[in-house]
Amino acid sequence: MWRRAARLGVVRVSASIQPAEPHPLAGDPRHWADSRPSKHEVAKHAVAATLAGRGYDDRISGAELAARTPVGKSAVRDLVAELRREGMAVVSFGSGYFEIQSDETFREAMARQERAQQRARETQQELAAAYYGGEPA
Repeated sequence: MWRRAARLGVVRVSASIQPAEPHPLAGDPRHWADSRPSKHEVAKHAVAATLAGRGYDDRISGAELAARTPVGKSAVRDLVAELRREGMAVVSFGSGYFEIQSDETFREAMARQERAQQRARETQQELAAAYYGGEPA
């Protein structure tokens, strides 16, 4: 019982129970959790720093990015998507990641995305036709 009471911040003094002295840092939430950056934050910073200013001719593969961070290739893809959502114009043309640095590269990236979306729509239609025996979905 007294161990439980001690965890609750009370101590036995004579026959009465009185509040224990609070720890000097107990009320400061900055000291409640570990202040070191998470593995995710470290990896995201490393990916952003590696890709910043890196053009098409200096692209880097997902495996190389993963080797420079504490995460794997699939997590690197997620981090790149997160960096894009945060405003970093990073893309991969299948041969490595790089930051878009010109209007020409931006237009090429957009055209590639449009072609990929068109292929995905065609695949959906083919799959639906195959599943329903050639009938439209």
